[in-house]
Amino acid sequence: IARIEDEALARDDRLTLQWIYGWHSLVDTLSGDLPAARRHIVSARERLPEDRYTLPHLFVLVAASCACLHTGDGRGALQRIDREWPAIERGQLLRLQVYRVLLHSLRASALLVAAHNEPHAERELHQRVGHELSQMEHERVPWADAIALAQRGELRLQQGDRSAALACFELAEDRLRRARMDAYAAATRRRVGLLTGGDEGAALVRAADAWFVEHGAAAPDCVSAILLGG
Repeated sequence: IARIEDEALARDDRLTLQWIYGWHSLVDTLSGDLPAARRHIVSARERLPEDRYTLPHLFVLVAASCACLHTGDGRGALQRIDREWPAIERGQLLRLQVYRVLLHSLRASALLVAAHNEPHAERELHQRVGHELSQMEHERVPWADAIALAQRGELRLQQGDRSAALACFELAEDRLRRARMDAYAAATRRRVGLLTGGDEGAALVRAADAWFVEHGAAAPDCVSAILLGG
């Protein structure tokens, strides 16, 4: 990557640098180096075209929103996503299913984190979460349904229904494993462990945290908030 970056800088290859800095910012966020993530986000944005919304714009938005969620700033992530949504629609990026699901899930996470921090706005934010999850379920594909189910578990937990939340998490974890959505499965397993408690629950949390650490995540709880919203 370093060699490619040096070559791109030498020839002022703005497109390649957009991708490199966007990728670096996401990796930095997941590894817990938020100052480096913010520097790379700025470097990527400086090279984005201003006359159209492209895939690198979307990648930078995801990275910036994840950086907000890593610090518990759900409102900041939500404002970023809402602000750029019309441009995303104009850029036709929502025509691709994988980006639709990614964005609806990311916005659901932002809404859930914001609701946790803003009890006075919880009802409105929860209504919006329900809409995002319904959009994911309308895709009618197993992996999107599984992510939506895990995030519905977070919603039920915030609404005070621990038994319903645990049921959602347990079923979602199984479906996510089957869909090979390993990071989401680990985050969901972590939630199952926290709700289960005792030695059994602690073992589940340790296993989930070990998976995250093995894959470069310095703060499993923060990464879980990015993926699930809690």
